[in-house]
Amino acid sequence: MSQPPSPPPSDPPGDPRDKVFDTAHLGGNLGRRAGRGSIAVILFGIIKIVVQLGTTAILARLVPPADHGIIAMAMPAILIATGLSEFGLADAVIQRDHVTHRMASALFWTNTAIGVLLAAIIALLALPAITFYDEPRIGPVFLVLAPTVVFAAMGGQFIAILRRQMQVRQIETTLLFATVGALAVAVAMALAGMSYWAIAAQIVLQPVFSLVLLSWQTGWQPSAPTRAGFVEAKSFLTFGGTLAISRLIGQLTQNLGFIIVGRVFSPFEAGLYYRSWTLANLPQQRSVGPLASVFLPAFSRAKSNPEELIAVFKRASTRIALITMPVGVGICAGSDLIVAVVLGNQWTETAPLLAWLGILTLQANAMYTLNWALIALGQVRAVFNYRIFTALVTAAALIIGLRFGVVGMVAANMLAIVVILLPVLAVVVVRKSPIKLDVIAATFLPDAAIAAASIGGIFLIRSALPSMPAFAELVITAIIVAAIYAVRILMSPGLRSDVAKVAELVFRKRKA
Repeated sequence: MSQPPSPPPSDPPGDPRDKVFDTAHLGGNLGRRAGRGSIAVILFGIIKIVVQLGTTAILARLVPPADHGIIAMAMPAILIATGLSEFGLADAVIQRDHVTHRMASALFWTNTAIGVLLAAIIALLALPAITFYDEPRIGPVFLVLAPTVVFAAMGGQFIAILRRQMQVRQIETTLLFATVGALAVAVAMALAGMSYWAIAAQIVLQPVFSLVLLSWQTGWQPSAPTRAGFVEAKSFLTFGGTLAISRLIGQLTQNLGFIIVGRVFSPFEAGLYYRSWTLANLPQQRSVGPLASVFLPAFSRAKSNPEELIAVFKRASTRIALITMPVGVGICAGSDLIVAVVLGNQWTETAPLLAWLGILTLQANAMYTLNWALIALGQVRAVFNYRIFTALVTAAALIIGLRFGVVGMVAANMLAIVVILLPVLAVVVVRKSPIKLDVIAATFLPDAAIAAASIGGIFLIRSALPSMPAFAELVITAIIVAAIYAVRILMSPGLRSDVAKVAELVFRKRKA
């Protein structure tokens, strides 16, 4: 009689590779630790924003708006698939108290399999996309961009490992090199006359470079699929699955505007929308989003201590406000100047879109920190329900605004965020966390009032200025914004402390 097959060998108990996921050494003072890490994120974020703006200025002059629109039509599928491919498993690695090498290996291979499946689906959508958008150039773009999903899915677990250990500088250094490398290739291709393929190359190469550098930075390698702990990781998959579905809904909601503009309007309007959206989201992508590397683990480690959780919440909002509020005011009040200086004359029609989309930057402070609190507390069901509500409100706003063109769509969407979505999210957090309404109001309302007053005041000042070159007027506007927020910083002991720490860190680096 033949013997039954032996089970695959398991890793020995006390596997030394588990130390990669041990967070006991982080200890207490999570708010202070998160504060130090966030300083590094802010500094690296400034560098990445400068690099991105420079590259955007070059690409905007080498690639016309209509060709940007070709990429814009493909981006919803790529962004939605990329968000879904992670399946919420990176957040599970960060949020859970106990993680082992075998568990993480199972999550890595699960992410990879999902990424491959979604990349195949995107490739299959190439022909239907040509029909949907009535644009034959879009098909090859779908095929070229599809592997992006796989590389992003594989890199997600390496980022999660570093985030769990709150190794912020390592993450930011690695991603900065990947960003610069991808942008350099894109500029070279645009200079060679390769049009929208230059932008496509940037989108693909960014996760490729990130994956290579992150795997080297962590020093972690997953076990083979046969040795991965899929059974032990079952609870992670349940947690991640719920979060992934809610994230999918969020990505669909966020990209609904791209889909409608690409379907209803021409590639030219799609290009205008794409470039204005990427400019408005630049602070979030390059500075605020990476702060999750600091604050989401801090929220997760503090979830059992309400006082410490509130302290982390306040510190997170303070750090983000240092970026989002002045930048958002500058975008809303000086969008025409930013377009003229950064993009050039052929992008003039982008200015009103960018002005409205500046609200995305202004609201990022509240949106990010409130969501981080819910995720860290394991309130994935509440996040899921809120995402469904957001999708319904956003769809209604876009449809209502559609009759007034692209600008009307964007305006209706931004107003819905401010008037409906943010207040509802605050209510959800009050009900599901120790963070109560008085904390939320004291944290966000003063900055919101200052931002609104600043935008109105800058418009009045600009209307009184004599005619001058766009660059000179942009400099004056930036000085006004800086002066307003210098006063804001001086009025707040917490903000003064934050700025002093940033200055101290910069001074130490120069001295070293």
